[in-house]
Amino acid sequence: MIRKDRKPIFYKTKDFNKIVLEFLFPFKKREEYTIYQALLLRMLPYKTNRFPTEEAFSNALISNYVLGFSLTHARLSNEEDCFKYTVVLPDNAVLQESGYSFSDTFSFIMDAIYHPYQKENCFYESELTTSKQKLKTSLQNTLKKVEGYASIRLDDLIDDAGYFEDSLYKHQEEIDLVDVRELYAFYEEVIGKKRPLVFGIGNITEEMESVILTSLPDYPVVSVTKKYIEAYTVPKKGKTVEEEKDYNQTILKYAYKIKDFKKEDIPMLSLVRFLLSSQSSSILQEFLRIQNNLVYVVSSGCYFFHGVFIITASIKRQNKETAKKVIEEVMEKMQDTSFVESYLEKVKLRKKVNLERQKDSIFSLLSDLEDAYFDCFLPLPKEYETIKNVSACDITLFIKRFFLDTVYCLEGTHEK
Repeated sequence: MIRKDRKPIFYKTKDFNKIVLEFLFPFKKREEYTIYQALLLRMLPYKTNRFPTEEAFSNALISNYVLGFSLTHARLSNEEDCFKYTVVLPDNAVLQESGYSFSDTFSFIMDAIYHPYQKENCFYESELTTSKQKLKTSLQNTLKKVEGYASIRLDDLIDDAGYFEDSLYKHQEEIDLVDVRELYAFYEEVIGKKRPLVFGIGNITEEMESVILTSLPDYPVVSVTKKYIEAYTVPKKGKTVEEEKDYNQTILKYAYKIKDFKKEDIPMLSLVRFLLSSQSSSILQEFLRIQNNLVYVVSSGCYFFHGVFIITASIKRQNKETAKKVIEEVMEKMQDTSFVESYLEKVKLRKKVNLERQKDSIFSLLSDLEDAYFDCFLPLPKEYETIKNVSACDITLFIKRFFLDTVYCLEGTHEK
């Protein structure tokens, strides 16, 4: 276990005209939490006992000088999830001119986190009913889109290690079974009776730091499990799955698993994704669209926690076999040092430019602060220091660890 002290972690700077505070509540990933997590995101944080309507809460945000207040869910590792409250405030110098009291605002923030709209240790039935309907509608809307269905289907096809057992789509039948008391008990377990990890960036004064440290509730401090990467079992050969569905488009997906993938491989996997899909190189775009006019859109993505690389192409149905051939040819070319070398410096320059842009992004800098704490992903400066010395030969050797797991084609029956 990583046991950190309770002191907030701040990046103090006067370079921005706002302050961002984040309150993180890590908790152990469990399949039975799947629907609870999704419902809480829709129950919170729009109302509190003190401000029991969305309008009243919105007005309270304004009167307390809160520019933004949101709750999100993130995955910290294969074993850990996290709820994250993000609070945006004006710069302290501006606030002082208005006779502002940070102590009052922080009290409001704590109230919003620790006193959600509820009664007698359970949420209101009407609120839960609304959240259930919102969740059902969200799931239905995703499945109506060819890209959404194809992504969900591919996750199921490549999951030989149970990493996606907590998919919402595998637990839809549980939505109506959740009651107000057990959902509130889950909130208490992961948020309501925990002391968060606190991160902040901006012109944070000593007074503000003192208020935060002394005003956090005296609950057990959350702890973090340090276990991030578990590679998939690499199959001996890939499989091809083809389906026809009632869509207007056709989607082709290639899923590769990286042999013996580990955390140290993340920068290299990111670099490969940039080579294939960034504005600086766009190798997939060049060969599949510009040269051969086989696709509408093509992109690549990663599951960094699992060592999975995915190529997605929205194609013309009649070009399916040719598109497959070109994708496979591109991945063969990625094992050719001279081919990779012709694109590599452009991508390194893009990474360097992104690093410079980050200096103007308060949220990117805050993300780096959190990444350094959790020791999961490398902060951008460290990632760049790693990849700037990567050679074309290094990349080709890395690509040779890619094993094709699944080729999935979802053909739209309504495509013209």
